[in-house]
Amino acid sequence: MKENFFKALACILAFCLFSGCSPAIAPEPEFRVIGQSVTAGESNNYFYNNLSDVEKRGYDKIKKAAADFEDYIVFDDTLSDFQIIKLFNLVYTQENGIFWLSEIASASQKNNSLKINFRYNSGDTKAMQAKLDENLRAAVKNAPENDNYGKIKYIHDYIIKNCNFTESGKNTNSAYGALIDGKAQCEGYAFAFGLMAKKLGFECITVTGTSEKGDSHAWNKIFSDGNWYNVDCTWDDPVISFDNPGYIRYFYMCVPDRDIDGITHFEDKEYVYSPAAISNANNYFTKENLLFSDAAAAEVTIYDKVTKAILTKSTEIEIRFDVKTAYDETLSYLYDSGGLTGIIDRVNSEQSAGIKTAYHSKDDNLYIIHISLVYK
Repeated sequence: MKENFFKALACILAFCLFSGCSPAIAPEPEFRVIGQSVTAGESNNYFYNNLSDVEKRGYDKIKKAAADFEDYIVFDDTLSDFQIIKLFNLVYTQENGIFWLSEIASASQKNNSLKINFRYNSGDTKAMQAKLDENLRAAVKNAPENDNYGKIKYIHDYIIKNCNFTESGKNTNSAYGALIDGKAQCEGYAFAFGLMAKKLGFECITVTGTSEKGDSHAWNKIFSDGNWYNVDCTWDDPVISFDNPGYIRYFYMCVPDRDIDGITHFEDKEYVYSPAAISNANNYFTKENLLFSDAAAAEVTIYDKVTKAILTKSTEIEIRFDVKTAYDETLSYLYDSGGLTGIIDRVNSEQSAGIKTAYHSKDDNLYIIHISLVYK
């Protein structure tokens, strides 16, 4: 992902020129209409609700200008450079449907103004918007009803199945790139997740920061059943680590802050702080009964999972621990004491399964063991 877009605002940048509007052939978009006010209510998120009244008016003005393709904004209230940059950052990261807004902008405290830029002209944007809205309606219509965990998992899986990670391309930093082109980097994954989540009625925000390597990164926090959770679709995309298009990873689906904050994910807190995520109730491993405190119970589950995997020739198995001692004991059993080889030999003998071998990966931060089966 390119250099952190928050830092780009410190520079005065060249302005873009736009071609004239062209009529839309596609039906009017559901989510936005260029030249009209944006959909009411989308700004109702944690960050927006914690702004002062003055800042909310500034946020709304930036948002409306972006929706109306107005590239120069003079604020009604006097704002500092810090506030202007903060508000632009929030509009850019939280208004996931305004995919045509560029991350490049320049603020002027002297003129109490902001110059914004757009990725496309208004005519092209209107056609792209209609296409995105049609795709969005189709994408969410099959989401489960009356099941918040199921809805979150559906969004998570849909994006991972339909998008591949890439650092190059015209639309990779937007929901459009993730949902239409099927190619995005972390911003695009996060914006697409946010857009689908809001469409299904969730309060969802984009969180920005860096990875433990210092690379710029973006992920989401979603509010469900009374709690906030972290979701990182980018890092759950198996294309990054596995050559298995049928496999979906769940390391970062509905995880609390304690699992990632300051460990693998470092939130940028220069302008805003995201809400605390403390619950594990809707975590994938909790909900799927794959979270263990006892090594013996985990070993039984691994045998059961291998037995079930052979029915469909599935290759990937994951379990997680909430106690390090049980995690270490299970690793030792599986790989130092030959326990996994014994399980495979037993299943092959009992079921004529045809498992040739297995290899494993692990996550020492999350206490996750991943087993990959190889068939003959």
